Amino acid sequence: MIKHDAQWKTIFDLLLLVLSVYNTLINGFYSAFGEPIEVYSEKYLDVMVWMDESIEFLFYFDFLLCFMQEYLDNESGVYVSDILQICKNYVKGSMIFDLLACIPFS
Repeated sequence: MIKHDAQWKTIFDLLLLVLSVYNTLINGFYSAFGEPIEVYSEKYLDVMVWMDESIEFLFYFDFLLCFMQEYLDNESGVYVSDILQICKNYVKGSMIFDLLACIPFS
């Protein structure tokens, strides 16, 4: 169970925020100019592919972590740590947005 005040989760969320901005910019670049297959050397392309796949993995990992993170119940004002309640709340809430972020639109 991930506590609501876990400092590592806050840092991880900030990292994902920065990576989301990077991902948006790089995907816009790819859309405008195409993927740089012939322009750069093979070594540079390997690094870019590795970075893109690593970022995708972190989004998938965050998707799974959200099923285990406590949340504040608005009605009672207490933090819910029951895994079934957390899953129900996440499915009803922001899961669709996280799921859309994980789908590769190539």
